[in-house]
Amino acid sequence: MDIHQARIPPVLPFGSVTRPLNKQAYVLQKIFNAHVSGYHGRFLFRDGAWGRAFEKKRRTSALNDAQKNAVEAIRPFVESTGASIGLESGLDAGLEDYTAYAFLCLLYALYVGRLYNKITAENCAKQLGWLSQVPSQAENIFKHTYDAKWDALIKAFHETIFFAGDGTGAALANESARLIGGFAACKVIPIREASSALSNHANSLLTAFVLSRADCSWAMPLLALAKEKGLRAAAVTMHSLQAEVLPHADACLPFPNVEPIAIPILGIMPMQIFANDMALSKGLQAHSLLQ
Repeated sequence: MDIHQARIPPVLPFGSVTRPLNKQAYVLQKIFNAHVSGYHGRFLFRDGAWGRAFEKKRRTSALNDAQKNAVEAIRPFVESTGASIGLESGLDAGLEDYTAYAFLCLLYALYVGRLYNKITAENCAKQLGWLSQVPSQAENIFKHTYDAKWDALIKAFHETIFFAGDGTGAALANESARLIGGFAACKVIPIREASSALSNHANSLLTAFVLSRADCSWAMPLLALAKEKGLRAAAVTMHSLQAEVLPHADACLPFPNVEPIAIPILGIMPMQIFANDMALSKGLQAHSLLQ
């Protein structure tokens, strides 16, 4: 059996999904299939494609803001594999948006990790297995029907939108600010400045990225303070944390329970949908801001 004939099946046709963003699931599937082949449950890199894309071509110009946010979001995992992706030069792969660039860089990190024996073959196969599920998980996020609380957040006008996060969540906060900055006054605040900043702003929205239970130590008091000040508060979190977070927020923007390697990609998608829906509510072309 030809190893390249055993690729994972493609996601559902993206035309069956109504949101403009659903094309990302299709793009992620194409990226995975272009660089990885599966055989009897194991995944192997297609050496020729990787050699051409990553070893012979290097980017000479600085990365755009979306790519920089992607690099920061995946940095902890990339460094653990022994790979290096800088902010001044990166992979010359022709992918300019956050989601696709982050996904490709994660595949590259696994490739380098195996090349230099920084990660075992078993661990690499496990990580690739998780990444192979990302396109279908992304499709499910885009299909999700959001409730009245979501709609209320979308329709309300916010003078300022604050984003807060810790670790990977901080990079996701920066990317969210980039997405919404085109049509709403938006400011990213470090955790150490959050309390004082929230105390001086009314009619605003705080969005906190609660990516794990370890993150909750800073997030819960911050969400409580926002509600105390009369601000709306939302939390981007995994499904398993919704019950814990929701009492402290007006709404939760959920994504599936996933392994850490997938959080930088799937964790931003609720905010991509939020940005898209907010723009549509204001009569703007949302998808152009997500490139």
